[in-house]
Amino acid sequence: MQPPGNPDYRHPDVAPGRYGPPPPGAPAPGSASGHPPGPPPGRAAFPPPGPPAPPPARPRGPQDYRAAPPAPWGVRLFGLIVDVMAFWAIVWVVYFIGMLVSTLISVATDAGFREGTSDGVPPAFMIGTFTTIALALFCGFAYFWLLTSFTGRTAGKLLTNTITVSTATGFPPSKGRAAARAAVQILLGLTLIGALIDFLLGASSSQIRTLHDRAGGTIVVQRRL
Repeated sequence: MQPPGNPDYRHPDVAPGRYGPPPPGAPAPGSASGHPPGPPPGRAAFPPPGPPAPPPARPRGPQDYRAAPPAPWGVRLFGLIVDVMAFWAIVWVVYFIGMLVSTLISVATDAGFREGTSDGVPPAFMIGTFTTIALALFCGFAYFWLLTSFTGRTAGKLLTNTITVSTATGFPPSKGRAAARAAVQILLGLTLIGALIDFLLGASSSQIRTLHDRAGGTIVVQRRL
């Protein structure tokens, strides 16, 4: 046993550097800033970067089309032909169904045939005929009115990728504006001369605005993809 005053004296069970400062050249536990030590060799300090974030999606709500270019004359002509065919298809289907129902009611009740007019046409059948015609025309009117006011797009505009918007807001017109537009379009379209005047006026306009466009304060433009 060495004397206590010997500077080289160590307890036999204590390893060097157990209680005192680490021997020269040994790293201190932790860092001076208080953060835990870094990862062991061979392991990344941070997780690898993931794939890039996707671009933000385009908004699905209504879009402002005031800056969109007007639809060309030929595109509008093709869309008009499609819409005219859709209009008359609706009118004739409603008229056929209405006349069939009116005839069945007249035959079933037999009231009209017993109290017929001087020309042999029962009053019930005449009332049913006029009611059917009015209903058929209203359904055709609703085709232009409702589709234009809610979406700005009829069947012809879906096929030509165009849309009817208000010149003031750039969005589909209000129900009142759309109703005025549809009424003028149908009234002019019932005669060949009226349809020609309506469309030729639009062809001569720089923005291809027809007479029914002016009545509704609208313009037909190319829709963004």
